[in-house]
Amino acid sequence: PFSEKICYNCDSDPTRRVIMDLSEIKAVDVHSHFSVHGSGIETPSRNRSLDHLLKMNAAANIAVSFVTTYEVAENGQDCDIANEETLKVARERDDLFAWITVDPRKRIDFCALEKTLTALCAIGLNILPISHSYDPRDYKKEIFGFASEIGTVVQMQLECEALFATDIADEYPNAKIILGANRRKGYAEALRDSKKGNLYIDLAGGAQVDDLILERLVNMCGDDHILFGTDGITAPAFIRGRVEYAFIPETSKIRILRDSAIVLFGEKIGGVAK
Repeated sequence: PFSEKICYNCDSDPTRRVIMDLSEIKAVDVHSHFSVHGSGIETPSRNRSLDHLLKMNAAANIAVSFVTTYEVAENGQDCDIANEETLKVARERDDLFAWITVDPRKRIDFCALEKTLTALCAIGLNILPISHSYDPRDYKKEIFGFASEIGTVVQMQLECEALFATDIADEYPNAKIILGANRRKGYAEALRDSKKGNLYIDLAGGAQVDDLILERLVNMCGDDHILFGTDGITAPAFIRGRVEYAFIPETSKIRILRDSAIVLFGEKIGGVAK
């Protein structure tokens, strides 16, 4: 059992210390984006190009990133075009894997989708209820039923209350579901209440600036279903520093930065991230 009480000296017990410089851990970023064409909202303090993302990843010792285009996440880009562009980039690099984005409001060729997901550089299924303005509960069978049948991972980012994610995860136990961009709206409670062990949370996005959001999550839910993510637009070094300097055990930091993603995604990324 976990509690709401935060441990400010988590590694005071020498038996729990990890003799390793955390900066040496090659992190796995399960939630990132890049722009091919320019997303239209670049500023002097914001660069969304692939080259800049790769520079930020190198600075933060991120070995692998799972990406979609900014255009599909924010500007309504057609999913097929976004997937072509993401797969093209991922095929050319060992350090990038492609999320395959679908919009369930439109007709989906599930045979073609399954074939696409078998590509070595495809990491799983991505849905964007927050950008495409729909309730994922209205498309449970289409998305999570399909994912459960083929045993793939689904990443989704929600604007609405997230508690219902527990019911979806329990109903489709063979689908691994990541709640993208840890937020305040029931993410921790949904993970805590999940019964089948197939619900995860990633840490992408600016909400991680809250001073105890990560500590509360680890204390409520443990650490093995929390994944490192940056969102790309949030400087990766910021999210990494948030993990490295959190009031959580060193072992939890390593699991979050790398090991839990390797367990979830297996050999496909293990050779790159170790």
